[in-house]
Amino acid sequence: MWFNQLAEDLSRELAYEAIDCLVLSGDVAERAQEGEYEAALLFLNRLISEFGIDRRQLLITPGNHDVDWATSQDAYQVMKTADAPARYVSAYQENPRYVEVVTDEAAYARRFARFADFFRQATGSPYPTDPDQQFQVVSPPNVGVTLVGLNSAYTTDHHHPDRSSILPGAIDNALHLLRTRPEVRDTVKLAVWHHPVRGDGCIQDPSVLERMAVAGFRALLHGHVHKAHSDSFRYDIAPDGRHISIVGAGTFGSPDVHRGYPWQYNILTLSDTGMRVQSRAKSEPSGAWHADARFVESKGAQPVDHYAVTWARPPAAPVTPAAPTQPVRHAPHLIRTLTALKAHLRDLEYDPTGYRIAVEALIFDRKGRMLLQRRGPASRDEVGKLEGVGGQIGAYEDLIACLQAHIGKEIGSRVRVSVDYLLEARPVRFVERDVEPQDWIVVSYLCRLTAGRPTPTDLQRTESLHWISLDELHHIPDEELSKSTSRARDLYRVKFGTRPFFREIGDLWL
Repeated sequence: MWFNQLAEDLSRELAYEAIDCLVLSGDVAERAQEGEYEAALLFLNRLISEFGIDRRQLLITPGNHDVDWATSQDAYQVMKTADAPARYVSAYQENPRYVEVVTDEAAYARRFARFADFFRQATGSPYPTDPDQQFQVVSPPNVGVTLVGLNSAYTTDHHHPDRSSILPGAIDNALHLLRTRPEVRDTVKLAVWHHPVRGDGCIQDPSVLERMAVAGFRALLHGHVHKAHSDSFRYDIAPDGRHISIVGAGTFGSPDVHRGYPWQYNILTLSDTGMRVQSRAKSEPSGAWHADARFVESKGAQPVDHYAVTWARPPAAPVTPAAPTQPVRHAPHLIRTLTALKAHLRDLEYDPTGYRIAVEALIFDRKGRMLLQRRGPASRDEVGKLEGVGGQIGAYEDLIACLQAHIGKEIGSRVRVSVDYLLEARPVRFVERDVEPQDWIVVSYLCRLTAGRPTPTDLQRTESLHWISLDELHHIPDEELSKSTSRARDLYRVKFGTRPFFREIGDLWL
């Protein structure tokens, strides 16, 4: 029944004739019993036959239900705590005088023996007994993408059913292979393991994602939580920086469907520039698979059954000069450091010597409104005027980091903003209280609010916050805006008119 339900969905509903790659992200079995793997292998063999799947394109990782608890029990022995060896695989203690200790690593590794036998029969390759070698590399032909499977259940046993980790040695060996094998070195990398990186049952050390982001991984596929979801891990703060999209799959056939979530599987359409994730669901055991509209794109919009992940923006097509309201289709290079800013100013034949330097964020929401703050009574200049969020760079060399620090300090530490576009670096003279006029260079960035609700943190410095449409912005009298923001507003109008910048340079919300 399970095979025919899926085959009908793939062939009749979705009109697929072939599958290039098949990923099982763990929990193939319920209790790691031989009969369960026999049923799973029968299912896979029929799927392979009907949809022409190459066994070398099967990627299978173990989950916590693929650990044989009876075998792990046999690998433990009770010892006096004082006599326990300094080095052991795992321990479980209920009495302070005695501890259960694993001293035979080979016996302990055999708790994956039934999974390994299934893996060998399904893929045609052995599953390593050495945890440092428990990774699998699959590269579908003509796609430019490589998938790497890892074992997140290598620390799981009957005493520690919820413990999960990614072994550093396995990552080291996998990354070495990716660096040294020419046919996969320059491909987009996707990781696959069973446990999530946040929430229930998550891996103990999610910082492993930092290494994977540096190594060029752009997505992680996992299971375990029995519901489909999307998330992300960002390593660089820049909008085009390194980040990993996290794609969680639901359970395809577990009897433990709970909290209203249906049975579920994902269809991934891969290319060297991105991935389309489509969710399919089944509400009844004997029912049919159908579209699973669970992903919300924006406020008020109806959920959809798919979303796109882009990991390499294609080169922009050449454009001819156009009217200010026409799409620009490219963003100038972000000036990120004080050193680069000074070089940029000298290229413009400005001498930055003697100028104070400030950064300003002009933040947009999805509706295309700009956030401005009304400067409070404790501000040193431009009191009562509307202005972007930001301030003096002080000792910062990294302008983007400085801007993010001001955003957190002024409108909330939970606010997250993507810095997308350099609007301008320009000289401005401000008249401050009880001092001579001060010359500044203000660096304005166009940004998008990606998380959090902006709220003034110091009403003496930020009296209020205002979301203003671009049409309204262009009708605000100059005397109500700070000198800096008035200049930025006029430049924005020349560049983008009354359209949000993120639609002009390619809709960054997609």
